[in-house]
Amino acid sequence: MRRRRTARQNLQLVTLDSGGAGEVVEVGTCPPLPITFEPPVEDDGAPVIAIATATPVRFIRRGDDFEATYGIEAIGDSTNPVRQIVFAGDRAMTQHWDRGLLYRAAPGDQLNQPIKVTGTQRQVADGRDVPAGAIYFVDADEDNGGGYLIADGSGDRLLLPLTPDGTASGVTRSGSFFKKGTETGTIAENGGLITLTDQSGHVSTAQHAVDLFLSIAGQPLGIWHLRYDDDDAAWKLPADSPDLPAHTGLAYQLLDLIADADLKLQDYFQLQPSDALDLSQLLTTVSLRSFYSDFAVTRVEYFGNFPAIRLDHALIDDETAVLTVAAGGWTALGPSDPANPALSWEYWNGASWWALDTDAFDFSDRTANLQISQGIFFKAPANLTETEVGGRKNLWIRARLVGGDYGEAKVTVTSEVKGTKTEQSVTRDLSAIRAPYIISLKINYCVTEPVKPAIVVTADNLGMIDQTNANDAGLPVTIFPTVAEALAPQAAAAPDFNSIPDCCREMPDTDTIAPGTGPEPASAASRAVLIGFDQPIDQSPLSLFVDAVAHGGDWAIEAAMFRAGGFWTARVLSDGSSGLGESGVIAIEVAQPPDRIVLFGTSAYWLRLTPKGDATAWSPRLRGVYLNGVVAASVETRTIETIGTSSGAPDQQFRLFATPIDPDSLILRVAEPVGEDEALALGAASDVAGMPGPWVAWTRVDEFPVEGSTAPARLFTTDAERGIVGFGNGRNALVPPMGSAVLALAYQRVAGASANAVSAGDKLQLVSPIAGIDRVTALDGAAGVPMSKPLKERGPVHRPSLPMTAAS
Repeated sequence: MRRRRTARQNLQLVTLDSGGAGEVVEVGTCPPLPITFEPPVEDDGAPVIAIATATPVRFIRRGDDFEATYGIEAIGDSTNPVRQIVFAGDRAMTQHWDRGLLYRAAPGDQLNQPIKVTGTQRQVADGRDVPAGAIYFVDADEDNGGGYLIADGSGDRLLLPLTPDGTASGVTRSGSFFKKGTETGTIAENGGLITLTDQSGHVSTAQHAVDLFLSIAGQPLGIWHLRYDDDDAAWKLPADSPDLPAHTGLAYQLLDLIADADLKLQDYFQLQPSDALDLSQLLTTVSLRSFYSDFAVTRVEYFGNFPAIRLDHALIDDETAVLTVAAGGWTALGPSDPANPALSWEYWNGASWWALDTDAFDFSDRTANLQISQGIFFKAPANLTETEVGGRKNLWIRARLVGGDYGEAKVTVTSEVKGTKTEQSVTRDLSAIRAPYIISLKINYCVTEPVKPAIVVTADNLGMIDQTNANDAGLPVTIFPTVAEALAPQAAAAPDFNSIPDCCREMPDTDTIAPGTGPEPASAASRAVLIGFDQPIDQSPLSLFVDAVAHGGDWAIEAAMFRAGGFWTARVLSDGSSGLGESGVIAIEVAQPPDRIVLFGTSAYWLRLTPKGDATAWSPRLRGVYLNGVVAASVETRTIETIGTSSGAPDQQFRLFATPIDPDSLILRVAEPVGEDEALALGAASDVAGMPGPWVAWTRVDEFPVEGSTAPARLFTTDAERGIVGFGNGRNALVPPMGSAVLALAYQRVAGASANAVSAGDKLQLVSPIAGIDRVTALDGAAGVPMSKPLKERGPVHRPSLPMTAAS
């Protein structure tokens, strides 16, 4: 953090890396006070900056800019130039204006803890402005293809956009309310002329101006206004209207106008069902507000099946709102009379005590004369000399009180008349004296001039060498041979075939060895993991369970075995460890057994594992390697579950009956009204378990594509922990047609209770005996999530996996 010395400082946040300064961001301006950092709101974002002004200011990064927020209770003005907010033991502390203390709860070193919820910006209308029976609302200034579905609430009504174009903000809107009419049919366009054909097959010319709700395969396309042209005997779009969607099979529902009206609107935030449940439970015990302001959140409201909270759209970033618990105020601690000490810092120079707190030694006292916990900084004097203080001889510095005090005793004189005499008593109250207490002292040194080390030793797993004499003599320090050199033992000398009679030469069998086939010599390796076996390896494949500390990355590895004087490539059949980046099983083909060789002082049959490509960042950490390793999973397979029926609305969610689940195991089908040719092209099933289709398969993705990047497809997402299936909004992915059943054909529930009870070292019993297997041992406890943990404490749901090894 850089500062410019002005009355109000300009703050800049500078990110540093190994190459020096990186991004520089202008934060804002504030008085010249020390800075406290809180953890960032985003995991990879900038920290929150807190400054102890009269009303503490916090700079929070939102997008590319910082915003100053003042949602913390005031602490008052102070003349202390180093007043700072300090975090300790889940509390925040700062100095009061009178040198007392203020404190409040601050779990996780945060004045306010962020609570993130996801959802969509919406608006809510006053229910008194909505006519009875109204289903749709169209803004008077809105183009064709817009409109809103009106969702019921407790008096008020939530406006849900019929098309995924977002929700506009505004205090009031003028528009029209509609209900469904009796006529439905299909719509077609040819050269700007539109034909409406009702369900009976007749061309509709019932009115000269109509409002229609359009859809395609159950997916809403908004509300459209048409006018009838008598000259062309056809319907037409208004002059300023966008074009009709380029789809065949457009369906329409004739709408009846109820009334034109003005709506008073309030900003709301529609929540995901899981977040709505969490907030509802939280609001029963605490009060919530926006993380960025004092905007209070008092309750979760339900509009039909849509939960939402009242929240200003300016406080929402994209699809995320950040809330916090409305914390209480500060608690004061300390007397009311201010202290005004002045200290003189001095050192012994061999003849006298000399001033240390001068510019000559770059002296800086950030403790406000030992009234707060901070640092004393100075450059050590060259003539600092030993002297005896309190019977101990050492290098001493001292601090003397040369002015003011740390509080004064309060003297009270009380007079009492006893007969003809008056007696006086004097009481001295020492509670106002606040001498400093040093609880702990930490001394750091920074060397400003180079100093030659007393001892220089180089060491690795190949040995240790004392290089002190070479360094003292100014000679280059000898470095150990590279690993690549250590892994290249001297090959046996090739025989001189010219000196061997023809009858004694060993000739290859040309019937079994084809030119250019067989194992190849492995390339040199700069980084490698070597595993030595004390017994010959004569079985293929070689199965190893690698117990590794997960460190990220997905590497491909190569295997080589030492044979015939060098390392020869061995084919990796499978690698479940991501290149030793996590625990998993590696299977390696043993085409020819390796030879015993001495490497690193150990005689063994050696296997070498190296990464493909650049190995600079490859640094696996292994806890163990085990022969004959496998990984077992504990899951329950469920089939044929109807989880709901589509309403045709965007962003629908359905819940599976059994949770948590393995998301990759879910096979989902939707009963869609498609024709025979399309059903054949989609590979749809005509029926499932006696339920007529066509049942069309949908594809699971981790997240939907960015809107507009691709044509919407049949995609869905899963929340594996809660068993929630989510569909798109019509632009990032298709919406299941209205009235279509959603079927979970099959999925696996993570049934981890039994597997999680297995501990490392347990002997496991085979259900069916396997030839050559004597016993099976669990190498570690199950890696699944304990079912007894609350949902908030669990990480991503995984199938409970159990590493095992078999002994033959």
